[in-house]
This record gives sequence, structure tokens and C-alpha cells, in this order.
Amino acid sequence: MTTYSVGMDIDGAYSEYVPVRAERLRKLPDDYPLELGALAEPLAVSLHGVHRLGVKPGCKLLIWGNGPIGIFAALYAKKLGVAEIYMVGRGEGRVNFCRGLDYIDGCFSVNDPDFDAELAAVSPKGGFEYVMDALGSPDAFDQILSKTKPDGKVALLGLHSFTVSFNALLLLGREINLNPSWFFTLEEYDEAIKFIGENKDEIQKLITSRIPHSKDAVQQMFEKLFVSGRNDECKVIIDYSL
Repeated sequence: MTTYSVGMDIDGAYSEYVPVRAERLRKLPDDYPLELGALAEPLAVSLHGVHRLGVKPGCKLLIWGNGPIGIFAALYAKKLGVAEIYMVGRGEGRVNFCRGLDYIDGCFSVNDPDFDAELAAVSPKGGFEYVMDALGSPDAFDQILSKTKPDGKVALLGLHSFTVSFNALLLLGREINLNPSWFFTLEEYDEAIKFIGENKDEIQKLITSRIPHSKDAVQQMFEKLFVSGRNDECKVIIDYSL
């Protein structure tokens, strides 16, 4: 498991140059777009979560949270043979974006007054056996558990709060299995690079904006993503050529 992460354990984030250990570097093929290489890290996070969940071919999967991590997980899980994948989001823009992806069988907004009925219509009897929390909201955990079948599995990828309050009887009474997922292994990172190379067209569609490397541009994009309430983005690339 990686414990040496640029932007987490060491400085990095939006710097033009960062120090990285030599053994952590990967050389991309000449025909591999550099901007797709930038997506290997978030894809590896999603890939690790799918592995932790242990999905089986032909199963149904519910992903709570329709941001990039959830979307990457949906694509990877579908390639593994998951039969049906449903997602839960909030904002209209991102929900509509996910509805346009052919590997997502349905995306529902919790703000829709018919949300519970719409999700119930596609849920297996008793709930989903495989559920991924790609949101990490402390206010949504009871809902997530309520959609999970007894002895089902929930993978925890999202982390927005260090403390989560929930109805313990939902967890205990259904004997739900929790599978925390933290980053990825280096082998999974290599797998993510290979997966992107084999699915370039589908991955490319997930880059929805390119912005210049400037303080104002980055700040404005963060405000759109987290403050504006009109977020329809998936992955945003900082393009140093702009």
C-alpha cells in the first residue's frame, strides 16, 4: 500500500516540479497522451476500491457518489463483468453527465422527489450485495446501509469527515461487511496505467475541462466544483501549455 504520496505525505499538489522517488516513476509509451497519464492516480484509487469490494461477474453494483472516483470505479467494474451499475449523485449537471456514459445503467439524484422509488425500482430484492461509498458524507451513511442487503459488502472510498455518526443497528442487524479502501498498491498503479492505455477513448471523455496553471484559474475552478452548485465537471486538467 502506498504511504508516500505527492500532495499528501510530501509537498506537491499544483507545483510545476516535484521531487519523486525514482522507484515510483513510470515511463509512459510514446503514444500515451500525457494528460491521460495524469489520471492514473485517481483511477488506481478506484481500482483498489473495486478490488476491496470483491465484485463478481454478473452482479449488480451501487455506487454512492458520482464524482471522478465513482465514475472510474464504474468503468473498471463494468470491464470486470459487473452486469448493472447504478450511481447516486446530487447536482443536476453531474447526474446528467453520468447518464450519458454507456457503462452506467442509471444515475439518480437524491434531490429528486422520486429518488427512493426510482432507486427501489432497480434494486435487487433485499438490497444490493455490493455497494461503494465514493462520497464520504457523514450524512449519507445511514442511507447507504439501508440500500445494502444483509451480509452485503460496502467499500469505503470517500473521506470528507474524520467522524461519522450512523445507526449501528442497520450495520449490526444486517451484518454488513465494511471494506475500507485507502489509496492503492504499486501493482494496482501499474494496472491503472495499462487500463487507461487499453481504454483511451472512454477515459478521454472524462476530461471535461482544461485550465491554465494560474492561481486565478485554479481558484475559479474550485469555486465551480465545490461552491457554485452548478458542477457538471468530471476531471479537470491543468494544462501548462495554455
